[in-house]
Amino acid sequence: QLSEKAYNNYDILEFSENTAGSIFDTAFKKDIHTTQVRGFDIQANRWVTERWRVLGGYNHVYNFNNSTTAAKHRYTVNSGYLDNEFTLTEKLKTRLGTRLDHYSNFGFQTSPSASALYALNDNNKLRGLISRSFRAPTFNDLYWPDEGWAKGNPNLKPEKGIMGEVGWETSFDNPRAGTNLTYFRSFYEQLIQWAEAAGVWSPTNVGSAVIEGVEIEGYLSPMESVDITLGYTYQAAKDDKTNKFLIYQPKHKVDFSINHQNILGWSVGIKGQWTGLRF
Repeated sequence: QLSEKAYNNYDILEFSENTAGSIFDTAFKKDIHTTQVRGFDIQANRWVTERWRVLGGYNHVYNFNNSTTAAKHRYTVNSGYLDNEFTLTEKLKTRLGTRLDHYSNFGFQTSPSASALYALNDNNKLRGLISRSFRAPTFNDLYWPDEGWAKGNPNLKPEKGIMGEVGWETSFDNPRAGTNLTYFRSFYEQLIQWAEAAGVWSPTNVGSAVIEGVEIEGYLSPMESVDITLGYTYQAAKDDKTNKFLIYQPKHKVDFSINHQNILGWSVGIKGQWTGLRF
């Protein structure tokens, strides 16, 4: 099987500010920030044997930023990835994969991963995952203009982390329903965090941080055309050195969605999220 995709995303953000200090004055200052992302993906997967499937691909991404207050900036990302899925027994499946990214501004980054899924019976499964993550700073992180109250940090480093999780899946057929219970723990180095210092908001790299928690999700299909999901997440996100909670990281979060699909293939739905208090 072979699939290809090309895409172009364009975002524009405008700030209009009254510079005269009076609502009756028409003197306005306008700042315009535009971001464009263009790329293409090529992916192929093949069953090498009845128990071994290989999936691989390549993608190229061009990122361009043009701001009336922060000049022009651009970088490209070329990535290749390979994923191996092994059916060891009728009950046990494993996956081993790796991803290699080359950022024109940050160099090479490698992200390996490994996971396993074990079926206790037809309705209950155990799963586990460990992987390495990488996230580069955004244009806003790096080049947000100095406005007196906020500014970017061009000296930011990418954040790197190791994530692990274990989970339990339970499913039923009539009606179709199930639950997923997951415990996760992530350790980050150089986590990018916006914070205030001397009255100015700016991003910095937190030396190390730990985010762990529990997530439970339930889904139900009372009829063939309707799907309902409800999920709850508890997490504790702390600076690993000071043991203080990270700002903007909520302890509690609830997600829900309802979707309906008719016989013509059209679907309509609603989804929402409630977020608890944050520091």
